[in-house]
Order: sequence, then C-alpha cells, then structure tokens
Amino acid sequence: MKPNQSPTYEDLEKLIFKLKSENKQNQLSDHYNMLFKASEDMITIHDTTGKYLYYNGPTGYAISPEDIVGKMPHDLFKKKIADELMEAFNKVKNKGKSESIEVHLDWLGQKKWFSEYIYPFKNEDGEVVEIVKV
Repeated sequence: MKPNQSPTYEDLEKLIFKLKSENKQNQLSDHYNMLFKASEDMITIHDTTGKYLYYNGPTGYAISPEDIVGKMPHDLFKKKIADELMEAFNKVKNKGKSESIEVHLDWLGQKKWFSEYIYPFKNEDGEVVEIVKV
C-alpha cells in the first residue's frame, strides 16, 4: 500500500490475518507458560550451547529462575554432571532426537537420582533451535 492511499480489501484481509495469527501465538504462549508453571517437574529450556533460557521454578525446589537463567551447566553442577548434560545436549542438537540420562545429584544435602529427559525444539526447517530438559 502506498502512503496516502486507502487500503484495499486485500490489504485489510492480510492485516486481519496477521493480527489474528499474532493473537493466536500469544494465547498459545500463555497456555504453554501456564502448563510449565503448573508442573511439579523441573523444566528448563536451553539454547543450543546449553545456556539456560527458562526455568519453571516449581515449589518443590529451593531454586529460583534468577539462580539458573543465563547460566551454563558448568556454572551450576560439578564437572562430571555438567559434562554429562552437555554431552546429552550436543547429541540432541546434532541428531535432532531426544535423549534420556540418569544423574546422581547432591540435592539439598541428600544424594538423589534424577531422570533427565532432553528434547529438541526445531524450527520449520527441522533445525534444532532450543533444547528442553524435564
């Protein structure tokens, strides 16, 4: 559309479609955020380097999102655990398939086993753009 020209019906249809799509994306994002927050499981989202982008902060864990987001596994865990996580992230990134690992953590003064399920988030081209860990 040119400046000082009234929009055509087609221009208006395109704009309405765009606005509806953006609104639907926002609603979907709100639903996902609600599900993440409601989960009792720890859910983290990572970029492809392993950096923490998101943490849902369930009430059963004494860690806040500020303690995790923006950090790497080596900032949070002992070398052995961090290396295991990074190896799993790299496999997921390179293969585009999920991985499961078992880690033995010192958690709030107790040693506990945790099952970590690691999934790829892919873009429209099938490239892994983020990694989710539950």
